[in-house]
Amino acid sequence: MTGKESEYELKEAEVKKKVMVTGGGPVGMEAAIIAARRGHDVTLYDKSGKLGGQWLLAAIPPGKELLNTFTVWQKGELDRSGVKVVLNTEVTREFVEQVNPDEIILASGATPIIPGIPGADKSHVYTANSCC
Repeated sequence: MTGKESEYELKEAEVKKKVMVTGGGPVGMEAAIIAARRGHDVTLYDKSGKLGGQWLLAAIPPGKELLNTFTVWQKGELDRSGVKVVLNTEVTREFVEQVNPDEIILASGATPIIPGIPGADKSHVYTANSCC
């Protein structure tokens, strides 16, 4: 919708649902915000202790700090939209059965591809993800 906000209309949902969003990266946060603005009862779950996912890694290099402002903005929008946020919680089949949501949005992110370089599996070799 960015830059085309006037072309899209965010409509109230005809049927309000209990929505579970798994994953607190930018996509999970945005999905939760939009679902809540449509009137759904939304809870976002993330297995880590902070929101932002891999976007937080992108904001670490010098000169890239400004990227973190997007995560800060989304956190504020989650709060303003009434989204409940539950951190340090892994969503398993049993957990889903316990919560019993009407809908699930899976936004669990990606796993980086580690090239088959000899020695890449050594203990002194780090990826961007292993630092945080």
